[in-house]
Amino acid sequence: MNQKTLAAAFPVTVPVLMGYLAIGMAFGLLVRPLMANVNRMVARQVREGGLFNGENVEVPMRPYRLSQIMRVLSDKSSYETDLARRYARFSRWYPRIMRGAIVLGGVVPGALAVVFALTPAEKVWVLTGALLWLILVFVALVVVESLRYSFERQLKLGDMSDAHLMKLAEATRTVQAAVAGEGEGAGDEADRAAARYYDHG
Repeated sequence: MNQKTLAAAFPVTVPVLMGYLAIGMAFGLLVRPLMANVNRMVARQVREGGLFNGENVEVPMRPYRLSQIMRVLSDKSSYETDLARRYARFSRWYPRIMRGAIVLGGVVPGALAVVFALTPAEKVWVLTGALLWLILVFVALVVVESLRYSFERQLKLGDMSDAHLMKLAEATRTVQAAVAGEGEGAGDEADRAAARYYDHG
């Protein structure tokens, strides 16, 4: 590619790249708060695994929903019974899903490798398909693990006293007020409330 071609392509490619940058930053800003608990879950599992050096993440935990807290306060027995039933059903399927994901994660790329070797198919498309499949498997595993982590968090609510649940509800309201931008110093108050009443493990 000569200099004239590069000069002609420059005004087109740079705005496109800047557009990708803007879209990526907007997506990250929107999704990152929703992924806070997933980040904490991954960091905790890295520490527990012992294979890598884990670090404490500096990501605020997403608070419990007020509807969950109010349900526990109104009828803890019903909440625990329903949650235990759903968690038991999930626990029965959890090992099957994990094994299936691991098997499929290896079988499908292996089959694509055979296709890659024995057919004149376009290699780029075969490799792209294998890559997309692995990404899909990884996302599925993260979703399953985040569900398990969510169940564990919800189970903790049933072990809390009513007094602690009331304080937790107040902390949740404070965090929500800070997110909505209500009141001066609400952000600092939200950080203090989260640090005091939420599990940072």
